Order: sequence, then C-alpha cells, then structure tokens
Amino acid sequence: MIFRYFISFDDEGEINGIYKAKHLCNGPCEEFIVKLIPIKRELSEVVDDFSVSVDDFSEGLKKTTSELKKVIRQARRII
Repeated sequence: MIFRYFISFDDEGEINGIYKAKHLCNGPCEEFIVKLIPIKRELSEVVDDFSVSVDDFSEGLKKTTSELKKVIRQARRII
C-alpha cells in the first residue's frame, strides 16, 4: 500500500505532525510517499526464515573450510 503524506518537522528534525492532505498541515510541510509493508509476526514463518538462513550459513561455512584446508596444504608444501 502506497500513500502520500505531508509531514512537518521542528528545528531539531523531530516530526511535529503527519497529515494526509496539504491543507490540513499547519506550517511548512514536506511531501513524502510512504509504502506500508505488513510485518509477519507468526512464529512458524520466522522459524522457517531462520532455518533457511542457517542452512545458507552452513553451506558457506563448508566452502570456507574446504578453501582453508587447501591453503594450509599449499603452505605445508612450501615450508
């Protein structure tokens, strides 16, 4: 969902007000396009995303370990 909002700020950069229409805004306002993204709060979805991330990390770790073993073998040949 995409919305257009007019936002007024104070001198310190804090938000004074958020308005849907420019004529409701009191004082100088800046126009922003805001995209609302729903947040998934179900535990099963979070666990699934986490397990995929762990699998990706594990695969990367295996590749790094094998490359490190190759470097160690080459270093032993030189020494």
